[in-house]
Amino acid sequence: MAKNQDERKKGISGTGDAIAAFIENHRKKIIAAAVTVVVVVLAAAAGAGLREWFARRGIKTVEALAERYDAVRFTISDPAEKEEVDRLLADLAAAGKSSGYAGARAWHLAASIHADRTNWEEAETAWNTAAKKAGKTYLAPAALFNAAAAAEERGRMDAAIENYTQASLRADFPQAPRALFSAGRLEEGRGNSTEAIETYRQVVEKWPATDWAKLAQSRIITLSGIN
Repeated sequence: MAKNQDERKKGISGTGDAIAAFIENHRKKIIAAAVTVVVVVLAAAAGAGLREWFARRGIKTVEALAERYDAVRFTISDPAEKEEVDRLLADLAAAGKSSGYAGARAWHLAASIHADRTNWEEAETAWNTAAKKAGKTYLAPAALFNAAAAAEERGRMDAAIENYTQASLRADFPQAPRALFSAGRLEEGRGNSTEAIETYRQVVEKWPATDWAKLAQSRIITLSGIN
């Protein structure tokens, strides 16, 4: 992983290079009879109650799993923790069958474990699944961003650029400018100067007051050969 990061640093040249590299290092009948109507309404109410109960149960379950993850997160690579972590992954896979937030959270945690183990293929798959489960919740863009990072670690630049770009489209995602800058960085890294400049310009236009806009502007100047 360190080697990949060093290679990415080398791919960035110009005045803002050191800053960019540093920041890059340092998430869905109308029924006629009255009696039948009553039955349907009651059934609907019961169904809604059951759905709410299952949702609460699912969230409670996944948060308990999150506590288990927190207990081992700093020793995940320790061989002594392997059996416990494997059991946790199995339980997270079961919890991941839930819909909405609970399912997304379970897959997000599973992806974090795979990333901690540097199993980037499994991490990318899990984060993409988390994004699909998350729908319009805040977990979706974060999961897409992380899926992009995992894809980048695997050398899957098309997938990384696509997910970084998709993550940047969420206005409520705090790392949106960073995500789009990362897409530009990858375009630049593989020699697509025109695409990189266009992506960097979008960063400047959408988030002009951010440090990412300043970095993007420095890259535009360098790539354009402006003195």
